[in-house]
Amino acid sequence: MIKLEVAHLFVEKYSKGYLLVDFVQEREFIYFRNNGDYVDGMALGQEYVPTMLLFEKVDAVPLKEGNLFTVPMKMLIELKVNNQNQFYTKNQKMPINLFMAFSGESLLTNLFKYMKVIKDKSSLRKFEKKVVETWENGTPCALNRLSSEFVLEVVDVGQGSTNLIYNKSAITIFDCGVSMNYSKTMCHSILNNLKGLLQGRETSSLIISHWDCDHYNLLSIMDDGLIKSFCCIFIPSKVISLTAQQVVNRLHKNSSYIRTFKPMPITKKRKVGICSIISRDNYELYVGEVSSSINKSGLALVVRDDSDIAILCADHSNYQIWECIYPRISCRKDAKLHVVVPHHGGDCGKINVKHISTQVGVAAISVGKNNYKHPQQGTIDKYDYLKFEVKRTDWERNNIVIKMQ
Repeated sequence: MIKLEVAHLFVEKYSKGYLLVDFVQEREFIYFRNNGDYVDGMALGQEYVPTMLLFEKVDAVPLKEGNLFTVPMKMLIELKVNNQNQFYTKNQKMPINLFMAFSGESLLTNLFKYMKVIKDKSSLRKFEKKVVETWENGTPCALNRLSSEFVLEVVDVGQGSTNLIYNKSAITIFDCGVSMNYSKTMCHSILNNLKGLLQGRETSSLIISHWDCDHYNLLSIMDDGLIKSFCCIFIPSKVISLTAQQVVNRLHKNSSYIRTFKPMPITKKRKVGICSIISRDNYELYVGEVSSSINKSGLALVVRDDSDIAILCADHSNYQIWECIYPRISCRKDAKLHVVVPHHGGDCGKINVKHISTQVGVAAISVGKNNYKHPQQGTIDKYDYLKFEVKRTDWERNNIVIKMQ
């Protein structure tokens, strides 16, 4: 029998009163799940297993998203045993990536007294897992087949991100995530619609901007056949959370054409920029520079035709979008610019653009019920000031469809 003293937990989401964490080591999760009944070599298997923990009514914890911290395993197991009635595992109505929820300030206060945040960067890197690349120098097949007329569709997935770029023969999915509040039933409804779009086209590509769960978690329950339908997959080169690790394993199981991207070296002191890595007539793929934030170091995409341009910003900073990417496309004064607003309309820095030299179109915000007060009014006001037509999925109660023609 193996005895583990601490659990290493990764902070996926944190706002006042709400803390969502994930395990980073498979053996620690199995040890926790089995109440310490663990023999070296136990594994989760090939099927996806929810591994996230939700702590509610959590205040004044010195954490931020992306932190890694430890808590005593014994105390965490005791908390679990005392809350058996809150298991979410097999309930179709519960969030898809959640293993268990804990609520009650008095129950949690003692646990977090013993919390230790890992701040040393070298120690943090030890827990990152490198994603194996199986397709060096490949480019997105479906984007290579974009014609002069195609559709950009921002899918209504609540506080998450799923975007579709397609014409009659090809489709690209840029991010494939939903709100962390969505149940399996709600997710399968979205997946059925995606399945119809994928089956009706000759080629399809998948791009995941970064390993933030609401940008990729649909892949955790997507069936193998649907993943196999992607002709190629593009993802960031390192993962840390156990949920992301399991998704990467599923992608490798079902695809031989996976290309990975690591952040570029930083070029400007105190500013995290973004660099073009693949450029073609109808699209350009970018990757962020090295950053402590996975939001800034991930992938972004620009798609264009003869008369329209769209920036799919993921969760990048406004500096990266408006001072690094926008100057490259501002020469297209005859084109109409559309934007999938970064970070669900939340705070990601000041937009220092006072005038858009191109025509402006839609500013689409993928947003739903959340604890962050997204989108912020200042963000909406800025896009209004720049003359964009602001559309929100929570207002539309439907997908936002932008015809590029």
